[in-house]
Amino acid sequence: MGSMDVIEDPPVVSSPRLGYPVELRLMRLRDMSPLQVHDLYRLRVDVFVTEQRCAFEFDDLDPNPGTIHVVAQEGERTIGTARVYVDEQGRARIGRVAVAADRRKYGIGRLVMQAAVDYWEPQIAIFIEAQAYLREWYETFGFQVDGDMFLEAGIEHYPMTRPGA
Repeated sequence: MGSMDVIEDPPVVSSPRLGYPVELRLMRLRDMSPLQVHDLYRLRVDVFVTEQRCAFEFDDLDPNPGTIHVVAQEGERTIGTARVYVDEQGRARIGRVAVAADRRKYGIGRLVMQAAVDYWEPQIAIFIEAQAYLREWYETFGFQVDGDMFLEAGIEHYPMTRPGA
């Protein structure tokens, strides 16, 4: 599974383009306060439902004890997130990567994604379903396209894998 557990004292990391520190937390949904859960879902709704016009869906992955949420916070505000989990086939996965619209181009997504990648042991292959327009960005983390493009919620995606070491 992951290479680290829930972080009690979250690291404060700096985004050079933002100019001030951001806290990164790795948390299980059950360990979040009601306000943190609300902020996590609000960010996802803003990005996936409002901006991308996807249908909102709850799934059983978020509350699963094996699912870890990477949460970037600016003060009390959640500005970025991703989730890491093991899928039904036993594969390491990263998904639901989202950054607040007004915090894009500041490196927040890179901080969140790197924390999600770093969660897994280096020898473990990681799988994602990347939106097509972000394919090259995911390639900078070592992911490679490993299948044909497909549509999910009307958005082009590629299956991608980051091979284990």
